[in-house]
Amino acid sequence: MAKWVRAAALAAGIAHVVACGAAEHPETEETNLGSVAPGERPDRNAGSPERGDAFEDAIPTRVSAGSLENTGGTGAFDHNQVTAMLRQRQDAFLRCYEDELAHDPRLAGRMAVRFTIEPQGHLTNAHTADDTTGSQNLAACVTGLIQRLRWRHGPTGGSVSYSYPLTFTP
Repeated sequence: MAKWVRAAALAAGIAHVVACGAAEHPETEETNLGSVAPGERPDRNAGSPERGDAFEDAIPTRVSAGSLENTGGTGAFDHNQVTAMLRQRQDAFLRCYEDELAHDPRLAGRMAVRFTIEPQGHLTNAHTADDTTGSQNLAACVTGLIQRLRWRHGPTGGSVSYSYPLTFTP
C-alpha cells in the first residue's frame, strides 16, 4: 500500500486500514477511505461521514520549494543548474516527509537548507536553518539528499553558498 495512503489515513484519524481479500478484488486495496486501485489516489471526499473524517484535508501531501538564494561566496556558478538539480530531487524530499508523517501525522512547517558548492563540484556544510517542523529526522533526510549532490564542474573563482527553502504541508 502506498505510503501516502497510510500517512493520509493516519492524518485523518483513521487507524484501521486493511487490504481487501485477494481473491475477491486483487486489483484494489480496501481502506476506510474506499477502494483504491494501485497507482490511484483515493477520492478527496472519501472517509466515514458518521465519524466526520476530514480526509480532504489530509491529501495531497506536498513539499513546495521557494526560490534558491545565493547567500555568498567568491565564485560564480549557474543558478539555474543548482535549481534544476534540486527540483529533480523533489520526489525524494516528499518521500522523506511522508516517512516522517507516518510517525507524526500533524508534521508540517518550513526549513531552509543551506549549503556550499565547492570549485570541485561537491557540496560542503549542508545544514538546516529556520526549521519550524521540529523533526530532526526530516531535517537529516533532506540534508542528506542535498549533501550527495555533485556537479562535474563547480563554481569558477571559488565556492558559492546557497539557501533553499522548503515548505511541508500534510
